[in-house]
Amino acid sequence: MNSFEPMSDFRYLPSLFKKVSTGAMALQWGRQAGCVIALLLTVIAPVAQASFPFPCNGPGPGRRMIGMTPAGPNQPSIPLCVADAGAEAPAAPTRQQPRYSPTYFASVALHHDYDTPWMTGGELEGFEAAAAKALVQCRLDTRDTSGDGRPGSGCWTELSFRSGIAVVVRANDGSLYGGSAGNHAQALEDARASCTKNRRQLLPCEEVNMLPSDHRRMIAPRNLPRSRKAYLGAAWVIGEELTDSLWVASGRANQQQALDDALAACQKARSGANCQVAVWGGNVAMVPVVMTDAKQRITYSVVTETTPERAAQAARLHCTKSQTECTLQATFNARDRWAFEHNFKDNSTRQIE
Repeated sequence: MNSFEPMSDFRYLPSLFKKVSTGAMALQWGRQAGCVIALLLTVIAPVAQASFPFPCNGPGPGRRMIGMTPAGPNQPSIPLCVADAGAEAPAAPTRQQPRYSPTYFASVALHHDYDTPWMTGGELEGFEAAAAKALVQCRLDTRDTSGDGRPGSGCWTELSFRSGIAVVVRANDGSLYGGSAGNHAQALEDARASCTKNRRQLLPCEEVNMLPSDHRRMIAPRNLPRSRKAYLGAAWVIGEELTDSLWVASGRANQQQALDDALAACQKARSGANCQVAVWGGNVAMVPVVMTDAKQRITYSVVTETTPERAAQAARLHCTKSQTECTLQATFNARDRWAFEHNFKDNSTRQIE
């Protein structure tokens, strides 16, 4: 054989080896086999990646064994392999990059005359940016131009926080308080602690809304006119023998007007008497209560809460704590505009405005 053409398979290898005889031809066979092996290594191996057979040491990563070359005198059989198209080299180890966790800021703005909050979250620029966003929205919605940012003066910032949750609660007179912490339960506890710090609260302060700091949204009153507080004020005579009357003014635009009108009605009816405020509230329900103790002594009380149901529940709890029998009288709504005198003794109401 004077030349050798590269072959894509080994169909002609058996016929080639059949021509080789033993004895005198052994040396010639060995030389030809050596040439075959050398050519296989130099010609076929470079194209192994194109799925051509090539000599190998057996199956392994990236290749699979398809057979053996025929054995001959002084020439062992050699494994033949092809590249495994489905095999992939093991991925090089990569260094895990640290994850970036941004810090989100949030804020709560309140207005003295509204019973729902303005809350914004998902702010990346810091406390001041979050506070400004909530405060600006509050002032736009309420057309507030008089507030100086302090509590009780138009819109103000109740709190600003980061990486946590804010909760806003409503007290029995309609006032709002905020709290923040790392989770909802702790934030609610913080808000209720602020709510009861300077007041007598029979029921836990009512949760109004909550917002996680990473929520990029603005929470504002859905029904602004409905959120606007209508105020109720009630007055009675103290320091003298028990009087049976309670003077009430409701549906007023602000707290001071409700209190002034209730006190004026009391003083007009009881000239010279020591009239003082009994209760007040914005967007609340009021329930007069007659309490009778074990010695049949009668006292009067009045309870406000955010809804008629909560007002009744609070009144019964008040009687239980006082160890008295409790009679709940009529329920009055702060949104109704009128002035009246309520009589505890016979549960009657007389309009005076």
